[in-house]
Amino acid sequence: MLPKSRWERLRRFFSLQPFGDEMLTPGVQMWLYAAWILVMAMALLEGCAWGWFGSGVASGWPGVVIGIALGGLAFLIIWALDASLMTSNLTGHGGGKKISLIVVRLALTGFSVWLTAPYLAQFVFRADIEADLRRDQNLAIDQARQAIAARTEAKLNDLHKTIQADREGLILEVSGRGRSKRYGDGLTSNAIRERILALEAEAQKLESAGQNELAAFNQAVAQGQFDLVKVRWGVDIPSDSPVERAARLPKKTP
Repeated sequence: MLPKSRWERLRRFFSLQPFGDEMLTPGVQMWLYAAWILVMAMALLEGCAWGWFGSGVASGWPGVVIGIALGGLAFLIIWALDASLMTSNLTGHGGGKKISLIVVRLALTGFSVWLTAPYLAQFVFRADIEADLRRDQNLAIDQARQAIAARTEAKLNDLHKTIQADREGLILEVSGRGRSKRYGDGLTSNAIRERILALEAEAQKLESAGQNELAAFNQAVAQGQFDLVKVRWGVDIPSDSPVERAARLPKKTP
């Protein structure tokens, strides 16, 4: 009997019972149950593999959407092919159709294994890959922090050298051994004092700016904004993505 509603057609499609309960003996029912488990397992594996692959196409929510869409499409295709193989007729003209389905299924399996095997292998070497990735991330982050601190420190050292030289010049000036050769305070010594105060204020601003820059860098890293880190500080931190994990597989496999 043909299904009368859309939901009935879907139920028959996903239950591997295109003809409903007609001619459904206990033996056939057990065989269909075992076949359903196999078809579901294969469709889920293929769907997860293609979904994992699709999630690496883009980062963030676009990657999630692409992964779900690609995984769902792969699940439906595999289910349709395997369900057709399980329920098609081997006799008469149906034999040629089934051979065609088998060829398509084998070709799809080969292509799927070739494309998604590196992503599935990530589960096997997950601990090693994560440790390697975290080590490279921490190394890049530490080097960037040291570079930021070094730039600020270099500028501060230059200012401190200038301030120290001015202080020594001020001592010479007020002692009468300076450029004006006058003992005590005067126009020259006052100018030196003002320059020292200006340089000290500049050093404080520079130190504060360095601390703010380091805090901004740490915040960007904590939020996973690696693209911002690369644009602003020129630091390429490896991101935790399926593509990056797949690229590290050759280091872990024999």
